[in-house]
Amino acid sequence: DWVSFPTIIIWEVLFVVVCTTVIAYLLNSSALKLLNPSTVSIYIYLQPVLATLFTGLLIYEKGNLAKEEHTTVSNEGMTVEKETVDYEYDDKVNPLATAKGFAHLLDYKEVASVNNVTIIAVTNSKKEGEHEISAANLYMYSYTYDAKGKHPTEQITSDVRPQKGKSGALKTAYFYNE
Repeated sequence: DWVSFPTIIIWEVLFVVVCTTVIAYLLNSSALKLLNPSTVSIYIYLQPVLATLFTGLLIYEKGNLAKEEHTTVSNEGMTVEKETVDYEYDDKVNPLATAKGFAHLLDYKEVASVNNVTIIAVTNSKKEGEHEISAANLYMYSYTYDAKGKHPTEQITSDVRPQKGKSGALKTAYFYNE
């Protein structure tokens, strides 16, 4: 009964069918024109294996990276590692937001967010058979802003969980040409 499905589920199914199936098939057939068929077939057969071994999710809210999740499965499914990173932000403008190509910085996580990150909480868990190990790190960020209160001039990053009894901090200064 398709009427009972939420609209978002229907769009997600259409995305999987169109983007990950039809478009991938067309790209694979185009690759056959450019590459050796055995190279393309290896790639085709490795796609589901690699997708199963490593999956990730990036969630953006209001132009900011809000959550990042990664799951890695190895040792024939015996080891599962999960990492979740949660981000919190202030309402000030990220100094890199005005840089050319800012929208293409997705690989740099919180740097590619519209506002300045204030807290990053990283949780890790690793499960091997019956045993599970978990850890968490909390990173705090504080800022000093210019006289107008618009742009940060200094960022202090601190690791809240001490490493070997010592905690550390990183100070970053921002300079602007006006």
